[in-house]
Amino acid sequence: MPVNFAFIGWMLTLFPEAKIIHCKRHPLDVCLSNFFTSYTSGNSFSYDLNHIAMYIKVYEPLMRYWYSIFNDKIFTVYYENFISNSEQIGKRLVDWLDLTWNNRFLDHHKNKNIVLTSSLCQVRQEVYTSAVYRWRNYEHLIGDIKEILSNEIKAYESDLLVDASK
Repeated sequence: MPVNFAFIGWMLTLFPEAKIIHCKRHPLDVCLSNFFTSYTSGNSFSYDLNHIAMYIKVYEPLMRYWYSIFNDKIFTVYYENFISNSEQIGKRLVDWLDLTWNNRFLDHHKNKNIVLTSSLCQVRQEVYTSAVYRWRNYEHLIGDIKEILSNEIKAYESDLLVDASK
């Protein structure tokens, strides 16, 4: 859920052995993804792009705070890098979780188990690239949020490059 980041402190206090997988994505893609998702309950902020942008502005410093406290408990996956290199990043993640890699992880779309997520359709597909930088299709309509998030976008793009070089 989009606001789970706000509860990381509680999660790791209640479950000190837990590990957090933090998926980061281009801020404008995050805005549009939330805006286009019809959540069953809560997340009413997601019906307004400016409200989503404000959540992102809160999310960034709070995540930096969580990292300062729980750095070894949080594994960050950059969406764009994962899409282009799923196996390598997947193996790093599985290793971090102290699990054993299985090539079936790459065939997640063939799993018939019940999925309770708003991204049900995506879970049933192979990894695809059409959602990477999807915001560019709407650039002429999202000037306000692009301006609001200009600092977050610059920081993200810089962090993404550093992550890709690992």
